[in-house]
Amino acid sequence: MTRRGFLLLVALLAGVGLAAPGPTVITFWHAMRGHRGVALQTLVDGFNRENPDVVVQARFIGSDKPYGNDYHALYQAILKHLAEHQPPDVAQVYENWTVQLMSVQAVAPVQPFLTADDHVADLVPAFREANTWNGTLVTMPFNKSVYLLYYNPRLVPRPPRSVDDLRRTCEALARRGVYGVTFQPGMDFFGDLLYANGGAFFDGSNRAAFSGAAGVQALRTLQQLNREHAALPAWDAQDQFLAGKAAMYVASSTAQVELASRATFGFKAATLPSGAARSYQFAGTNLAILAPPERQAAAARLIRYLAHADHNARFATQTGYLPVHRSALADPTYEAFVQEHPGFQVGLDALPYAHIQPRVSAWENVRLILDDAVFSALSGTDPATALQQAAQQSDDLIRKLGGG
Repeated sequence: MTRRGFLLLVALLAGVGLAAPGPTVITFWHAMRGHRGVALQTLVDGFNRENPDVVVQARFIGSDKPYGNDYHALYQAILKHLAEHQPPDVAQVYENWTVQLMSVQAVAPVQPFLTADDHVADLVPAFREANTWNGTLVTMPFNKSVYLLYYNPRLVPRPPRSVDDLRRTCEALARRGVYGVTFQPGMDFFGDLLYANGGAFFDGSNRAAFSGAAGVQALRTLQQLNREHAALPAWDAQDQFLAGKAAMYVASSTAQVELASRATFGFKAATLPSGAARSYQFAGTNLAILAPPERQAAAARLIRYLAHADHNARFATQTGYLPVHRSALADPTYEAFVQEHPGFQVGLDALPYAHIQPRVSAWENVRLILDDAVFSALSGTDPATALQQAAQQSDDLIRKLGGG
């Protein structure tokens, strides 16, 4: 090599050595649209401003169908890109998705990246337990909600407290030409009644338990209300409620934000009626690290930021989700918000009676099986028969998957 060539090589190597490394870019997939998506993006923007060495690219993954399930679309996208070895670095996941991801070693536990500042012990116990496997916090609870009963006080002065009271109230309203309750068709309201009757979706061995007496009673209640035109299963259930066609509406606690912006009457919120038990079905996702080792620390920083008690309290006021930290419940901003919007206190009152949806890997498919069972019963099939068939299909599926 000539002296000139040697000096040129030295210069080039020196230039490479002096080049500043760029920020770590991570992807974050979520299924939040509308005002929830705006609130989430605001949090992500705040993280990017405060962490210039990390750039988060948030991406909404949702259904392109008018009444499609955005979370199901996200679930399918995660599985597809995981098979192609290109999953997002961070994603919203349900507990049953986590079981599947853990089975193929696709999720990195978040706990090793946490510090005392993350206050794991401060997490609402039901949410912390739902995200813990073998003593390790694998995913971080994030957006949690509970199903509530919204009602029009002009039609229902006092909300029903028991399932029997709900049936009687709906039947009385039907005689006046008004549907008693509206809800989106499918298994969610069935699940609410199942828990109220003291039932469960699965037993301790991950075998279907929803076809027992509590489940049959729940589905028979829905069938009777539908036959008597006392219930209105409708994909646009919120519109039906706001139009005054139904006196009550079963939906997530997050629905309060949109209802408040659309309602022309002073709606109120109550916990769902109880039967044999005071037990409420909670929903909502958690945050998981799916990143390769070199980006896991950056992914964990995003999760810690999004789930921080202060940020989580602000996010709750903007979306209607429940805070996942107990200390957030005492946050002055959140306390003032609840005082101004007392309906949100109803969701908080339900927290001690929380039941997170099953941590069974086949749950996503079992939900579809239960949807079919509910539709079948509403069309006239005997509830016991519909649920027995659904239980057999579910158990067969879980058996094929090796126990759930």
